[in-house]
Amino acid sequence: MSRQHENTITTKLVDILNRMRSTWSLAEQTRPFKNNQKCPDVFVTELGREPVVIEVKLDGISPNIRGEAQARQHLGEELSPAPNMAAETLTTAMALRIPARFLHVERRDLEQELQQANDIHYVLLSKDGSETNRFPDKGWAEGTIGDVAMALQLGATPNSRIQKAAALLEYRVNQAALLLEAAIATRPSIGAAIGEILHQQPGEQTSRMAMLIITNAFVFQSSLAGKPEMEQVSSLAQLTVDDDTPIKYSDVLKDWNIIREVNYRHIFDVANQLVHAIATDDKLVGSVLSILCRAAHELVSGGIAQVHELAGIVFQRLIIDRKYIKANYTRPEAVALLSVLALPMVHQGNVDVHKLKVADFACGTGALLNGVYQRILSIHEQTGGIGADIHGNMMEHNIGGCDIMPNASHLTASLLTSTYPDKKIGRTRIHTLPYGKQADDSYALGALDLLNAPEQIQIFYLMENEAQQVGGEGDATVNRQDTFRHREFDIVVENPPFSKPNADSSSSIPKPVFEGSERSEEDTSAMRRALRKEDISVANGQAGLASYFVDLADRMLKSNGKSTMGFILPATALASPHWQKVRDLWATEYHDVIVITIADA
Repeated sequence: MSRQHENTITTKLVDILNRMRSTWSLAEQTRPFKNNQKCPDVFVTELGREPVVIEVKLDGISPNIRGEAQARQHLGEELSPAPNMAAETLTTAMALRIPARFLHVERRDLEQELQQANDIHYVLLSKDGSETNRFPDKGWAEGTIGDVAMALQLGATPNSRIQKAAALLEYRVNQAALLLEAAIATRPSIGAAIGEILHQQPGEQTSRMAMLIITNAFVFQSSLAGKPEMEQVSSLAQLTVDDDTPIKYSDVLKDWNIIREVNYRHIFDVANQLVHAIATDDKLVGSVLSILCRAAHELVSGGIAQVHELAGIVFQRLIIDRKYIKANYTRPEAVALLSVLALPMVHQGNVDVHKLKVADFACGTGALLNGVYQRILSIHEQTGGIGADIHGNMMEHNIGGCDIMPNASHLTASLLTSTYPDKKIGRTRIHTLPYGKQADDSYALGALDLLNAPEQIQIFYLMENEAQQVGGEGDATVNRQDTFRHREFDIVVENPPFSKPNADSSSSIPKPVFEGSERSEEDTSAMRRALRKEDISVANGQAGLASYFVDLADRMLKSNGKSTMGFILPATALASPHWQKVRDLWATEYHDVIVITIADA
């Protein structure tokens, strides 16, 4: 049997990885650095993301850990300019160890053996200023080439950069919101108009939300400018002539109207209305648009704007009502973990991941939905597909989400569609559901009204059953009965509100069910009575709203033995007697139950 050389195995590894993501470019023994002639084993680039170098070593008789020291030496090196380079210096590197047995695998069998191996070891290193972060903290991660591919994809944008970019975005949003609030003090009609557009009372939160939505539209504009049918749309650089010249709102609206005529109304319609409202004040509109357009330009120039977590992170920081509904943003680390647990690596031929139906009935800004969608795209590409080919069908038919806040629904749709921003979409399955007192004096409960099967929902008035469906060509009013069906979905993931009748033990602020800063006690009590009329199986009022969302997920999932629910829940779900029926459900109706807790001291 011939003995394989390290370069031969590396070449085959590169061939496999190259097919696992259609937008990757992997080069062996290239010279990517400006000031030295070092040649990493593999250099990975992708348009809009940071490059990663890989040092590959064969273990031989004992583990060969030299690759980590070599990979670490590359961090901070200045990169030679290239068309698809999103960074000036290298901030991410990987050391990878191939098991000793591959020394003796015949060349014709190398690819199959590598694809089947689950004991490839790797370390991911990322440089943040003067610090170098290591994953894992100690030892080496172990897994398949698919796991390596996922680590490369996530590592191409270090979380520290996401947080810094989010802080920058939040600063600019607040800066513009302060100008807006000052203008509203003398022109209250501007605040009233913005409140009506966003379906919430004028105030600090509403002003900051408006600024974020406009910024998000600018970021999307950058990705569309110059594309087919968008040749007349200005880039952000063209809009921002210089630092002293305010942007003309007529120029902005001209560009946005071109875009809206083609598609993407879920991104631009609300932003368009907000700009019209602000334009009541001549000085204000130019200053606000200049701040926000330049903020978007900073994000785009830094190669970070296409990273999906940004809008969600900032959005949740702006929601004052979190102190009541405890709907905190799901951290990127939690999203990544839950997404992989909900959808483990699927081997080629086992399942068509692009046919899976996924839902989140408390979607917020869409972090969890997007996490699972990115996981689906990754698996689809790792098994030979192209993500862009399934994007339209996934958006229009297979990914469902709903929220009670129109802004959240629009940002969710924006988040999901921004993976391929130049792909047009029709109607999505992202909905804003009615919540609170309705025009007919009934009370809507958002997604929890779906606890009753569609055929059980009595139609008294049309208003009772309306939901707003988000789409690329504009929103549409649809019948709530037709939005989602019981036993339809393969995966349900959620981080639902933890509201419960008693105060949260870790907080001095009570979080009663359905209480809000602008809701009367009469309406709150009426909504609780409405909840008691729903078809309840395992939920318990004393356990809080989260138990009702588990109940809802159970009846939305297919009963084929292959469906999955993935939840972020309070620790009381494991021990409280009020959660007993939920635990019984998991124990009797589900299998492969995984529980991960965050331990305290």
